Amino acid sequence: MQKIAYTRTTDNREQDVYVPKETANFVFVRVDRVKRPLESPYDGPFKVLDKKDKFFTLLINDKPSTVSINRVKVPITSVLRKRTSLQRILHIEILHQ
Repeated sequence: MQKIAYTRTTDNREQDVYVPKETANFVFVRVDRVKRPLESPYDGPFKVLDKKDKFFTLLINDKPSTVSINRVKVPITSVLRKRTSLQRILHIEILHQ
């Protein structure tokens, strides 16, 4: 039992892509109320109209609304989806050459 060698593990997950809030065109807004079971903690995505240091102006229900930067989350899944679809297209092009 004392001779068992430690095997280092690897992390094969695809890493999340960091997208700064300053560069986002669409964002999710955290819901600050008691939610029903299985209800999403964020609403959106909403279009960003203006960006300041501490708040964003978003188009919510066809009206501009000011939201604190602390309640805003960037939709990273759309970035990952675009990247994986691009990888799929490139893979198909490589196979057909």
